Amino acid sequence: MKKDQEIFQERLNHHHDELRWLYTELYHNDDMFAELCDQMYQYFTARRRALKNRDLEREKNPDWFRQKDMLGMMLYIDAFAGNLKGVKKKLPYLEELGVTCIYLNPIFEAHANHRYNTANYLKADPLLGTNEDFAALCAEAKKHGIRIILDGVFSHTGSDSRYFNREGRYGDGGFDSGYVGGYRSWWGFETLPEVEEEDPSYGNFVCGKGGVIDTWLGLGASGFRLDVADELPDDFIEKIRAAVKAHGEDKLLIGEVWEDATTKEAFDHRRTYLRGHGLDATMNYPFRNAAVAFARGEDASAVGEQIMSICENYPKPALDCAMNFLSTHDTERGITAIAGEPANGRDRYWQSKRMIPGDRIDDALRRVLLAYAMLYTLPGVPCVYYGDEIGMQGYRDPFNRAYFDWNSTERRLRVPLTNLARLRRSCDAGGSQRRCAALPPRGEGAGRGDYPEQRPAPDCPHRLWQADRSKPRRLYHPGRR
Repeated sequence: MKKDQEIFQERLNHHHDELRWLYTELYHNDDMFAELCDQMYQYFTARRRALKNRDLEREKNPDWFRQKDMLGMMLYIDAFAGNLKGVKKKLPYLEELGVTCIYLNPIFEAHANHRYNTANYLKADPLLGTNEDFAALCAEAKKHGIRIILDGVFSHTGSDSRYFNREGRYGDGGFDSGYVGGYRSWWGFETLPEVEEEDPSYGNFVCGKGGVIDTWLGLGASGFRLDVADELPDDFIEKIRAAVKAHGEDKLLIGEVWEDATTKEAFDHRRTYLRGHGLDATMNYPFRNAAVAFARGEDASAVGEQIMSICENYPKPALDCAMNFLSTHDTERGITAIAGEPANGRDRYWQSKRMIPGDRIDDALRRVLLAYAMLYTLPGVPCVYYGDEIGMQGYRDPFNRAYFDWNSTERRLRVPLTNLARLRRSCDAGGSQRRCAALPPRGEGAGRGDYPEQRPAPDCPHRLWQADRSKPRRLYHPGRR
């Protein structure tokens, strides 16, 4: 049986590149980095000794992992999030919040906690559970009216994988140390070797019978979100679509595209994502940028132009199921982007120390609620990034990916977000002359201090009002049209 030191050294070796990258702006010499590794070893061994009581301890103390290194940064060697059974346990909470679909970041076996360095596309990461656990989650979610969308990372795999096998974890074969000049990797990250998407064998592995798409949709998934869709060839996306739709036309294929997907150019030509034979929809970063800008008090006419540009350019089916959000794992959290001090390229150490001052939180929550009200009432499907409903803050990775505090009593966003979801289900927004209030009546929760009064922040110069839905949407300054 391996000793703790051996196990830790193996895991440290597998994570070494990510750790070096994460701390490059903080640890400028080998002595400091060695001291960090020693701290992580002490933490690792202590955690293993308490492994049998881990789940109980986490229930009692969700701050269990928040041990700090010598610069006040949390120790960052292992995943500290939940698992598939934990998601299943919280389905009633998500149903109450109005959730009808869960998009999960990668769940496939991998050897970094972000799991974008896939090690085995056909197996759930053991830290999260088993394939059977995933099937059970999907079956239980269906009872709550909730579907599960998975993250498909098909432009690259992991260097420590059964496909590339640079570390030799998966037996003989794979990586050839004699590669002249190295190998092509995603944006230069050596742990993310790129694949040949147009190779017939790879296409069949992903899209064929018994392949990746077929396996996970067969277990109960309702679709895929394609990571870096703008870096995937159109023909490959169309093959993925065919594999997804083979399980039913209601299965969804959504792509990560940060710009207007109808005007996006890559591979020396305009992409064909939304012409009916590729993606069903995309992540709606343009709406996110507009909502954040509006809530920050920026020019309303520019915001209106940005929103209307997407509404005019996108085919109606793609617009109606576009993924609208304020936060993702790749952006600052919405509340930080709206009310926090701009990072302006500052390093992670600066970001780790910044929070919105307590006397500005109420104003920040009002602005976030205004932005969410926009997304819940504009075309598309609103998406709440975990923790946004309790006002979680955070700049970019890793600060936007902290654990969810189940002991939080913050309800000033959770209650109105629940009511906005109820509003979407109950309001027939398609009827002419019908007006949909952007916020619920003050009745529910009134007098309990559950959420802010329904008015903009005092210094926010804009109002959003949507009159007849059959006419173009207008953004008004108060007292001016």
